[in-house]
Amino acid sequence: MKFLKNMGWRVRLGIFLVILSAILYLMDILIFHDAEHVFFYMGIDTAFLPIEILLVVLVIESAISEREKRL
Repeated sequence: MKFLKNMGWRVRLGIFLVILSAILYLMDILIFHDAEHVFFYMGIDTAFLPIEILLVVLVIESAISEREKRL
């Protein structure tokens, strides 16, 4: 557990979110018994991830730029 203290909060949050996502996907498979459906949508979500990151980065960057201009 010592290595967790050396990591930043963003890394710990990222690890937590990945584990939470895996648990939710596993629960979905166990409840609905349709792994093929879950893996299909997981692939679609993964394929769209770079676009989501790009959009978030652009929105956050523009918000930060606007705030810097005001100050």
